[in-house]
Order: sequence, then structure tokens, then C-alpha cells
Amino acid sequence: MDRITKTRTTSKQRRGAALLGSLLLVLTGWSVWIDRAEAIPAFARKYNVSCNVCHTRQPRLNPFGQRFQENGYQMPQTEGGGTTEKSLFGGPLDGATIDDISNYMAVRLRSEVQKAKFREDTEATDKADIVFPGTINVFFAGTATKNISFFLEGEFATQGEEEAGLGFERAFLIFDNLGGHQVANFKIGQFDPSSFFSFPTHRQQLNPIPPDAEANTFPPTINRIPLLPLAFTSKMYGLTTGPGSVGASTGTFNPMAAGPIPTYANQGGEGFAILPFQPFLFNVPASKGLTVYGRPCGPSFLYQAGFVQADTAEDEPETRFDPYLMLRYDVLAGDYSAFQVSGFYYKADKAVRATLAPPPLAGGIIFSQNALNWKRYGLGARWHYKYFDVYGAVIHDKIDDPIFGNPVVDTGVWETKASGLSLEGDWLVTSDR
Repeated sequence: MDRITKTRTTSKQRRGAALLGSLLLVLTGWSVWIDRAEAIPAFARKYNVSCNVCHTRQPRLNPFGQRFQENGYQMPQTEGGGTTEKSLFGGPLDGATIDDISNYMAVRLRSEVQKAKFREDTEATDKADIVFPGTINVFFAGTATKNISFFLEGEFATQGEEEAGLGFERAFLIFDNLGGHQVANFKIGQFDPSSFFSFPTHRQQLNPIPPDAEANTFPPTINRIPLLPLAFTSKMYGLTTGPGSVGASTGTFNPMAAGPIPTYANQGGEGFAILPFQPFLFNVPASKGLTVYGRPCGPSFLYQAGFVQADTAEDEPETRFDPYLMLRYDVLAGDYSAFQVSGFYYKADKAVRATLAPPPLAGGIIFSQNALNWKRYGLGARWHYKYFDVYGAVIHDKIDDPIFGNPVVDTGVWETKASGLSLEGDWLVTSDR
């Protein structure tokens, strides 16, 4: 860290610092207030209840809110789809009936107040940056009819190198209560696989600060690591999505004449270098796939099984389907106190390739001959009591040993195991709304 030195400050500088501090405090409070919109108040309007019925603090869900989410945004123990009153649009002949739009739609604005400081010169700016709104989220969620639910999250990013545009971060359908109430619910689309885990990836109290890094080159340029639960991350440096993201070989590398290894350009498609702090596998904010979950054994036990669709890291990528299993046991689910534990297992075959950038290769890299299988498993727990909410997770990762096909290079020792622990606690100052 930089050494702190004492300097003489004029009254004008003190007034300027106080003004800036007050502005940052106001903007930070404004940002936190806006963040509550992720609770999707449309549900509160639809069912005429307070947001606290489902949330300990937004976006964290209490046990009732978790059951509401599991039941496809229908009240627990119900299958009617909620409000049945309709409004007619378009005239009696060609009109369509839909629920009040306020029962489905919510808007969330996300702002950032940040200042980066680095010991050495980097490509990032070290000036204060106030961005509002940096991202606009538009949510559409609810029930289309009995036991058929939907969720759409449109994200409009106003900042960045590319032109601002609207995209869907999460979008999925849920078919609820198949075979009986909470026996099986089927979800398909783009969603967070860990949404029912005790420490879900997408329901943190504070928005993660994004990284400042370039992942389209190897080694990747890293100016700032993000602020997020690091147990969710890949943890390993030097992994990529494979040469299929780079292009044709540019030559060979043959240290000590022990065997030629193909070399490739060090720049590829966006995100081909897997950053060590990048949320990965079961713990990504959103991925394409399907899952089945339910509580057939009673209210205490929840199961979840599913697949995530992705591409392999082979020379010619193919579609892969990663299976995962999650089990959760709600030890206690009272009105004022609740405790739960959960565990998961995730397997990704041929998911990544190890990468080297030896000094003789100016701007060149080599890939392991084998696409590496990746296994991830972890445990999570959560306890909340009145205004307190504490949760955490420990996650272990294991990849295959990389093989480069050169005895000299293969004598190197690779770290193929990694573990991460994250703990977080919230304290609700007041329950007033």
C-alpha cells in the first residue's frame, strides 16, 4: 500500500473534501435505496403484501420467500397462478386479456461510486468515477397461467466500450408441481444454477464491483480484481477455453529438442482466458440449461438436479452438458429464526485447456494437448435470526493434470486443486419501509 504522508491542508481544500465526501455519501445511499428494486415489488402489488413477507433484506429471501420462488412465484401451497382478474386490451374482437402490467414489471437502476488506486502504473484510470445509472434492469416475472411461470431480466448497460444495448441476462420458464404439489418443478432457459443453494451466486446484498481486466489475450491484463465472494471463482490462473477460440497454429515450440508443441497467437475471442476471479460452473450468475427440483419428502428436504449447456475446450469445440446435483436440508424454518445446510456436486468434461507462455515465445502461447475435466463440489449454510443474516460456502475444485506432449515441459508441477471460503453477514438496522 502507498505510504501515507502528512500534508498541510488549506481551508478551501477541507471544504472541497467535505463537499465531495457528502456527495459520495448521498450517492451511495441513493444507490443502496435503488438496489431494493430487485425485490421485484410487482409481486408485493400482485398479492397485496409487504416486501418483508418474502425478504429478510433485499434481495435476500427468507424461508417464505424461498418457498414462493420454488413454487414459481405462486404463494406456497397454492397452484392457482395468483390474480385471476383480467383487463381487456385491443377491443372485444381482437383484444387480448392480461393481468395488470404493474403485477409483472419492475425497474432497477444500478449506480457506482468508485475510485481505483494502484501502486504501479496500469492501463486503468485512478480518478474518481461516479456513474449513474450505469445499468438499467427491467424485470418481467409472474405466472402465465396455473403452474406455468416466467422470468425475464433485461439489462441495458449505458457504459462500456461497445455501444449501449439491451440484452437478457436471465430468461426462463418454470412448469410447476408436476406429479403433485412440490414433487417436481421443471425450469428451462438462462438462469443461475445455484439459486436454491444456501449461498446463491445471484442474491448478494451488495452489488459486486466488476473487474478491470482484458480476457481476450494471454496472459490476461488484470488491473483490478472484483469485489465478490471469491469461493465462487475459478481460482486457477492459466486456464482458457481452448485453441478453438484463437485460430490456426502459428508454428511450433521445441525446448531442448524433446518434442515439438504447436504454438498459437496470444489473442483470441472475448473471454477466452478464464480469469482466476471469474464466477464459474455451478456458481455463474446465469447459464443456459435445465433443472428439476422439488420437496417430495416433506417441507424440510429440497433436491435439485440439472444440466448446464456449454462448449468444450477442444480444437474444434463441441456442445457439452454439465450435470449437477444439489441437496438442501432446512433444519429450522421458524417465523424469527431459520437454519439450512446444502451441498452440491458439478462435473464439467473437457471444459478448459491449460496454457503456457514461455519467454522465447514473444506473443505466442501453447495449449495442453488434453482438454481438462473439471469437478466442483461444495457446502453452504445459512442462519438468520430476526435482523441478523449470516451465510457462507466452502467450494473445492479439481482439474485433470495437463499434458503438453514435451517431456521437458511436462516435468513442471501444476496446481490442479483449489479451495475457497466465503462468509457474509447482514444486519438489518430497521424493518420500516
